[in-house]
Amino acid sequence: MPRIWSEYIAPDGRNYYYNTLTKQSTWKKPESFDEIDVERSTKKLKKIETLSHIILELANDWLLVLCNNGTKFYHNISSRTSVWVLPDEESSKMINSLDKNKLIALIGLARGYSLGGLNVYDEIVSDLQQLRQKREQTNSTLLEHSEEVKDSQHVRSDKEEPQTPKENAGLIVGYSSSESESEEAVEEEEHMQEEQNMKQEQKVEMNNGLDLFNKIEGPLNTADDRRALCDLFTRNSLNPFSAWPFEMKKIRDDPDFHRISDDAIREDIFEEWCASIVSEQSGGVVNEQDFQKVEDGEYEDSEELEPTKYHYLAQIVSKSTINRTTIFMDIKEENKSLFKKYNVKDFVKSKKEQEAFVSKLLFYYKNMDLQKRTELFVNLLKHDETNIKDNLRKESNHVRQLLEHTGDVEDAYAVETKLFEMEKAFGLWGNLAKLAEDPKYYVLGIRDKMLTLDAYLNTLL
Repeated sequence: MPRIWSEYIAPDGRNYYYNTLTKQSTWKKPESFDEIDVERSTKKLKKIETLSHIILELANDWLLVLCNNGTKFYHNISSRTSVWVLPDEESSKMINSLDKNKLIALIGLARGYSLGGLNVYDEIVSDLQQLRQKREQTNSTLLEHSEEVKDSQHVRSDKEEPQTPKENAGLIVGYSSSESESEEAVEEEEHMQEEQNMKQEQKVEMNNGLDLFNKIEGPLNTADDRRALCDLFTRNSLNPFSAWPFEMKKIRDDPDFHRISDDAIREDIFEEWCASIVSEQSGGVVNEQDFQKVEDGEYEDSEELEPTKYHYLAQIVSKSTINRTTIFMDIKEENKSLFKKYNVKDFVKSKKEQEAFVSKLLFYYKNMDLQKRTELFVNLLKHDETNIKDNLRKESNHVRQLLEHTGDVEDAYAVETKLFEMEKAFGLWGNLAKLAEDPKYYVLGIRDKMLTLDAYLNTLL
């Protein structure tokens, strides 16, 4: 079970103690050293249940099932089995014949996205029905042709064979055979009707939400997933002395990052990995440079490097296609993936507030080019230049080092990190917090803002 305090060894051989909640370290062994973090210890690996949301009938008793998270699988009514890969060739051909844009829209519908009134489900059902009818007509034509061929062969056979004198016997045998065939036909018809009724009942029950097919579940947070996440930390050389909110930005776009669904569990795994890495360094001895950084609070400061409320929403606007008629809904429709990637709703929870901010920002993008927006941004800073100078003077050495470090302007992570550091240095999180609420502070994208702010602050030193 996870403990609140972790014990490490300093380069001089002394023990020091690190609090995983406050991110602070101390030389003195705390009285609460053996306390358990109850909140973390009660966290369980979550099993994500995937619910069937949309069911489409294909061929040969196969159904296509779209789930509420966008995943799909296939269910066979007769065998009552579900599979991830469709084995039926006819059903595959039907899916390949469908309009791909409609399928994409249908997946969006399953995940709960609005489609602007497009009744895509009914359209696809209709398309599938037409494909099935076409298939039945083709099969019927082939069957008729086959029977005609058989009849013609039978006629030729009759003509070639001589008549036998056993006409009476033939009549009796023929009558008997006809009666037997009739009974078999009735039995076969009843059997087919029973199968049809059963299939119909299953379809009705599935549409009512009953789980007739094998329960389909999302991936578990297994040991392999946890190991993959630890390997991801190692591959990217994450800093074991840093904090999770800061380090996770380096890896959040990697597929292995999402093998664990719960961010709280990811953080737990990260802390376990950190403890393991630190204990392995130099046979359990902490690197002196890293230890000094912990003592100086350098990594604790990095945790404070966070985006402003409108930081990512403004970045989305800067990446959008904007013309004279563009409105908030156009921005959101064009950048659905970015809204999700940047977790915009975590920063600006109200859709009304999102729309109000974007509408104000669009005014500047519609009426000003990049040069004019850059001038507007600099003039906003100059309005508070006295306070900015005072704030920079308090940490002049750190600011000089920060501005001298050019870094790679093509590295998105490095650019964003430097922007956050400069914002903190000139007082955006302090006495100039009002700037973070002004739309004029967001008229540039992240890269342009970093370069402009860097150039402006250099003129003040």
